[in-house]
Order: sequence, then C-alpha cells, then structure tokens
Amino acid sequence: ALRFLSAMTEHQIISRFYGGDHVAARVDLAAAAAGGFISIEHHLIRRRPTPAPIAVITPHQTPPCAEQLAYAASRLWNPSSEPELVIRATSKFAAFCGGHNCVVPSAHLSHEVALSSVFFTKREADPAFQWTLIAQSGPRGGRADAVTGDGTLVELLGRYSGVKAGRKLALAAAVGVTVELW
Repeated sequence: ALRFLSAMTEHQIISRFYGGDHVAARVDLAAAAAGGFISIEHHLIRRRPTPAPIAVITPHQTPPCAEQLAYAASRLWNPSSEPELVIRATSKFAAFCGGHNCVVPSAHLSHEVALSSVFFTKREADPAFQWTLIAQSGPRGGRADAVTGDGTLVELLGRYSGVKAGRKLALAAAVGVTVELW
C-alpha cells in the first residue's frame, strides 16, 4: 500500500494488514525500518473519518456552494491532535517496489494520513483499486491529491476557507472529469 500513499499510521497498518496483531506488525515494521525501506517517527496527527466523499462532481454538473463544502469538510477534522507512529516509504522502498518518495512537512501529515484512509475506504469497496498520487511539489491550490485508474480525481479537503474550496470546485469544472471531494 505504501507505493500508493505518502504516509500511514501504525494503527492503520495493524488494523488493515495484521488483523490487530501488534506483535507481528511491529516485528515486520522494525525489519523494514532496519533494512532502510521505511521510516517510523512519532508525530501529532489530527484524525478525520473518511466513510464517503462529501461531494462527487461530474462534468457539466452545477457545483455545490464552496462555503458549505468548506464548512462540512472542516467539521470532520478532529479539533485535537494525538501522538501516532507514522510510517513512510523511503527512496529505497520506491526503487524496489514502485511508487514515490516525497518529503511531507509535519504540518501536512494529518492530511496524508487521512488520504490513506480514503485509499483504504476505496480499497474495501474494490480490492483491486489503485491510484496515483499527484506530485506534491509546487502550489497545490488548483490540483487534486490523486487520480484513479478511470481518470477520476480525488481531493481530500482540509480545513479550508470557502475561497480555497472554491478553487477545488473550479478544478472540477475545468478538467471535465469526475472529481471526488472527500
């Protein structure tokens, strides 16, 4: 899964891949870290549930109100942060397994962890689901987070203003493809 994601928490890995077996997960994670394939660090993470998209905008559809969308998204984010073990792939992992390795600032880790939850939600519905993360360099205001195999853009809304949510809606109108706003 790390070749499709920027960051995951230890909890996500244990619950998704180890059926709750903390010991087996920690042994494997320690071995992967010792081999230089992953990094494991403590970070403060703000949780956000991702059961379904807030909005799915199809081409030529009238978009929802940007302020209402921003409000709905901001209400999903937990107001407090909790310490979590965050696992990220290294360049060595990307070279051996595919995917990418990018530097994610600590301030953006909560977004990337929530984006991982979106990926897992979609994987539960379709075990063969894949996406490609869109490059994380440069200004992000007018780009989505990922693109799926069928060309759907996926954007996880942060605690955005109505103006920034409006930019995401403009993206949906400009590209002429379906955009899922989570």
